[in-house]
Amino acid sequence: MKTTPTQPACASAFKACVMLCAADVEFVAAFDRLTKSNLQGRGSPVDLAIDDATGRLPEDAKLFVAFVFDVVWSRLDGVRRDGW
Repeated sequence: MKTTPTQPACASAFKACVMLCAADVEFVAAFDRLTKSNLQGRGSPVDLAIDDATGRLPEDAKLFVAFVFDVVWSRLDGVRRDGW
């Protein structure tokens, strides 16, 4: 998997890209469906408690950032293959 941007200018632009993707309910729903994640917090209270206890949300969040990098950021016009 590709690494995410670390240069300050690109990092803030990438952060804005991730935030826009996270705000898009349909995008997050597609991510959850494709990766079997649960960023939308759907499920029974017991399922959500299990997800919380096992630390699933931080792992899903990391996966989401990598997903945005691969599916959105690296495909923008003007972005080189290495993400810059």
